[in-house]
Amino acid sequence: MQNEMEVTPEEKEKIIKTFFKDGKLDQMPAQAKKKLVIFEELAKNFEMGKEYSEFEVTKILKPIYFDFATVRRDLVDNGFLSRNNGVYKRVK
Repeated sequence: MQNEMEVTPEEKEKIIKTFFKDGKLDQMPAQAKKKLVIFEELAKNFEMGKEYSEFEVTKILKPIYFDFATVRRDLVDNGFLSRNNGVYKRVK
């Protein structure tokens, strides 16, 4: 039985094409598994293990999605970025 949050590579590609237009996130999907695909795609903008200030994270996310503060928080809450004393790191 497939985990309900798992997506195939084909589904991932379709979700990314649906929600991203010209490198910008057009809208945030409502479905949790689609959001995880979006968060994974957004996390690719950060180097694994590199430390970022909140300002740097905002500078990266702001041109991609208007609600960058919520996305920044969601990336942390969903385990794509860690945050410790105002320092962010990509962890997955």
